[in-house]
Amino acid sequence: MEIIITNQFYKKTLLKQYTKEICPFHFYTWNEFLEKYLFSLRSDTLYYVVSNYHICPEIAQIWLKHLYYIEDKEYSSSKLNHLKQLKEDLEKKGYLKKDKFFKTYLEGKKITFYGIPFTKFHEKIKQELDKIMDVSIMKENDLKKNIRLTSYNTIEEEVIGVAEEITSLLQSGVAIERIKLNTLDTVYQTSIDKIFPMFKIPYQLKKKPSLYSLEPTKEFLKNLDESKSLEELLPYLENYQNSIIFEPILKIFNDYAWEKIRMKDFKETFLYLLKNTNVSLANYKNVVEEINAIEANYENEIVFVLGFVQDTIPKIYKDNEFLSNEEREVLGLDTIFEKNKQEEEKVLSFLKRVPMVYLSFATTSPFNRYSPSVYLEEVKKQFTVIEKVGGYQYSNEQINKLYLASYLDTYFKFNSKHEMLSSLYQEYHDIPYSTYQNRFTGLDIEDLFPFIQNKLNLSFSSMDNFFKCSFRFYLESIVKLKKFEETTSTIIGKLFHKVLEIIYKEKREDYEIVIKEVFEEFNEGKTLTLKEQFYQKKYKNAIQQLILLLNEQLEQTNFQNTYFEQYFSIEKEKDLHISLVGFIDKIMTFESEGKTYVVVIDYKTGTLHNDFNKAIYGMDMQLLIYLYLLKNTSKIENPIFSGMYLQSILTDTLPFQKGKTYLDLIRANTKLNGYTNSDFNQLKNFDTNYEENSYIKGIKVKKDGSFYGYSKVLTDEQINRLLEIVDKNINRVISSIKTGYFPINPKRLSGNLVGCEFCPYMDICYKKMEDVVDLKEYKNLEFIGGEENDTREA
Repeated sequence: MEIIITNQFYKKTLLKQYTKEICPFHFYTWNEFLEKYLFSLRSDTLYYVVSNYHICPEIAQIWLKHLYYIEDKEYSSSKLNHLKQLKEDLEKKGYLKKDKFFKTYLEGKKITFYGIPFTKFHEKIKQELDKIMDVSIMKENDLKKNIRLTSYNTIEEEVIGVAEEITSLLQSGVAIERIKLNTLDTVYQTSIDKIFPMFKIPYQLKKKPSLYSLEPTKEFLKNLDESKSLEELLPYLENYQNSIIFEPILKIFNDYAWEKIRMKDFKETFLYLLKNTNVSLANYKNVVEEINAIEANYENEIVFVLGFVQDTIPKIYKDNEFLSNEEREVLGLDTIFEKNKQEEEKVLSFLKRVPMVYLSFATTSPFNRYSPSVYLEEVKKQFTVIEKVGGYQYSNEQINKLYLASYLDTYFKFNSKHEMLSSLYQEYHDIPYSTYQNRFTGLDIEDLFPFIQNKLNLSFSSMDNFFKCSFRFYLESIVKLKKFEETTSTIIGKLFHKVLEIIYKEKREDYEIVIKEVFEEFNEGKTLTLKEQFYQKKYKNAIQQLILLLNEQLEQTNFQNTYFEQYFSIEKEKDLHISLVGFIDKIMTFESEGKTYVVVIDYKTGTLHNDFNKAIYGMDMQLLIYLYLLKNTSKIENPIFSGMYLQSILTDTLPFQKGKTYLDLIRANTKLNGYTNSDFNQLKNFDTNYEENSYIKGIKVKKDGSFYGYSKVLTDEQINRLLEIVDKNINRVISSIKTGYFPINPKRLSGNLVGCEFCPYMDICYKKMEDVVDLKEYKNLEFIGGEENDTREA
């Protein structure tokens, strides 16, 4: 079997010719061949070098890349001797693997190098192979042709010029799949994204984002438990099975998991691997495609090479490489001068073998000035170059309007009049200049679903945003503009929640020790200011006081603390994997006659909302969503809801009340605030002293045994009705997501613009008064059982 060594592109192209028959060749890329001929490195070698040589992954990777050039001899350079010692160490430890039989396999065979630019190192390997086999070098076919070269003033004009050329080719009958763009700088990608759609040219730029840059990866890292080993983290990774990040991260874990490495030790290497692992996005047919044309080989293609400027084409190596020129000569490698010469030869080879080439360059961009590539002189010696100066001829109506708006800006701001301003204004005087349209026109679900990775979690807070203003939900939960910032309030909440969870879940009575341990863990590695020390002392005292009051409440109930900080999840939409999720701070239960009675409590460090009157509009549904989660999961079978409450766990400044001690005020502040089942038997079991000294706020019974009108009580039927409303509201959110419809619609209730309260996106939406949705105010849950005329569009 003949062996062909070529680049990755040629390998794929040549293999396509043998899909339906036995291939008479064995194809290797140069790197694949080197790994067989010399050695390969174990997949976890990088971490070994990082952890044992105490260097960053970037340096470790440079060292490993140069090991192929190191021989078993002493060098005068300390750097080369260090690489020699590293290579010996890796071989001794089993990280460097050799195929002992590969050279024997090569003996007597024929090997061909095709499309590979030969360096000194290539020549050295070839000379070794010459001794055991038949070696040949095949060059690509050279095509004699004319080359078109166009210069432009700006990059935008260059992109417009290329778009016009492509349009002309398509109109003449050229198949779109024949047209290619050379790999582009990001400044060109931005202009193409803007200009090509105006010419209705379908295209695909070669965007391969790093694994690290993807939103699911950021979410994965945010919740990563660094104290666990990679093996222990595999179940956590399974949460991302339907995400694009699953397979590549799983490969990294599999490469290293057997080492029993803990993530905190592996983190630096892990981040490096994430940043240097690119993810391929979907490929499309019948588009103008971006390719690495310098490396590719085509038989009938037309290639546009934009940005043919100095220091870009050909690529320029500078004398700041890891190995100096002297060290490169010692190893028999090409010097920087020789590498640059090879880059020039690559460009020349590309121009010879590709049938039709359009070269272009611009002299300016918004940020830089450019000079045409000095290599143009060499190109002119080798080919007939047809040169012209390009410029926009104002042939595209959309671009004309865009330029008119730009020229008007310049005129009004700087009193500078462009020569085309008058002509364009006469033609397009009715453009909506200095106006804006803030209407949300909807999203293409074909773009939306991949963007959210076909997965979305809905929580109480995200849905609360949706019903306050669906555009606010879109920016925060879909686009994820808001970054989580830890505030004093969230820190206090974490500390209080953690202490209460440990004490009541583990039934600890050593309160001071628990509080001390939680605060010490939080403060680890920090130096507290005097202000922080003062407030932490205050919070410790507040927690101790709170525990005493919670214990008092436990003494007058037949309910038991059953769950703390319990996570719930319900899949609501399978195709999109939309789940309703929530953490419930405390669930109390009481068993009687085969029935389970349930009370849900959520701790709060801030303001408490007092009722469910906004639930009809999808707002303030937190406690109801918790009931909904409990009802629709198997954690508790057929729960009967006895109550749902918010409880203040942080006491700040309390107003003076005559005849009340400070402890009385705190006790009143920690009373449960919410709704209670109207069944007296359930109430008696939950609060055995409700008639005289209830720890439930707003509960009072008349002498005839009925509740006062202001008591917040609900029948089972009313609770079920509220849960039906919750279900409808959840489905409204899901429907909006599935259709990609998130209009700007802030809600106004009783004159208060609740949709815009504390909204961080007010500078983005440019809401108008006609966007505001006025809602009818309800009291005493009067909508339960009535008409739903005022639910309005969410």
